[in-house]
Order: sequence, then structure tokens, then C-alpha cells
Amino acid sequence: MLHHLTKSELKRSLARQKEVLNQDGIVFHTFWKGKITEKKRGLLFVYYQKEQLKKILKHHFDVLELEIFSADEKNDSIYAVLRKN
Repeated sequence: MLHHLTKSELKRSLARQKEVLNQDGIVFHTFWKGKITEKKRGLLFVYYQKEQLKKILKHHFDVLELEIFSADEKNDSIYAVLRKN
């Protein structure tokens, strides 16, 4: 549900996840791929490009994998496998 967080909220969430994760612990997250931020039915949806997301994630974790995949439509999502550094 990280796609409902603003970019600043995402950064705070990642910092907190790093605090509580065991040393060398692994997390897996998915994100919507795109260049927009929109509201639908009162919910915020934040989309990311792969390089933009990598810059955010690497401040908190070692990025083991960051790849585009198809969830609902072709190449509409990005998954991240991250390790606490």
C-alpha cells in the first residue's frame, strides 16, 4: 500500500522499516510505474519511474533487485527486493 503515501511519507516509512528490520533483513515492495500522482475516490496514488525509485530506496537499503513487471497491464509495476545495510 506504499503507493498511497506521499513521497515524503514513503521516505519516513522506509526509514522506520530499516529501524525495525533485523540486520541483513530483506523486504519486498511493489509500486505502480508511471510519472503521475493522482487521486481516485479520495485515495492518493503515487507512481514512480525505476530510476527515481532507486534513488529513494538506496538511501535506506541495499537494492538487490528493482525490476518492472506486469500486474494489471503490461509493464505497469515495479518490484523492489531490498536488504538492510
